[in-house]
Amino acid sequence: MTNNQENTNNLANENTSSTNNGTTEQVHYSIGRIVFVIIFLFFAIWGLVDKISDISHYEKDYSQEAYTAAKFYVNKQLKAPATADYPMYDKNFITHHNDSYTVSSYVDAENSFGVKGRLYYTVTMERDGKDWTNVNVNLRE
Repeated sequence: MTNNQENTNNLANENTSSTNNGTTEQVHYSIGRIVFVIIFLFFAIWGLVDKISDISHYEKDYSQEAYTAAKFYVNKQLKAPATADYPMYDKNFITHHNDSYTVSSYVDAENSFGVKGRLYYTVTMERDGKDWTNVNVNLRE
């Protein structure tokens, strides 16, 4: 074999070798991407399943309904309920445990002399289906 033929064979071997290295790198890169996607999907699905299980254990919160009911029961105690001004609903007015709700807030209303004043109230009640029971209203100045 001549020197030129040996050089040509060496170049051909080097080209084949570098092409094989490039292909191998591409395969490794593709496998890495696939593994990354699989891991990502695993954690995404795991998080979704976790959220679904949280939703299934979710207990409906009737705080806004409790606030409205409390205003109804407070109005029954007022001398001039038509003059009553309540603050906008705020979740901080309400505490609840299971089906028991306590609403603590205030109302501005006229007294029997026609003078508007502020009364603070606490209404404790329980939700029984669609009804409110065991209602206890406490008004104070």
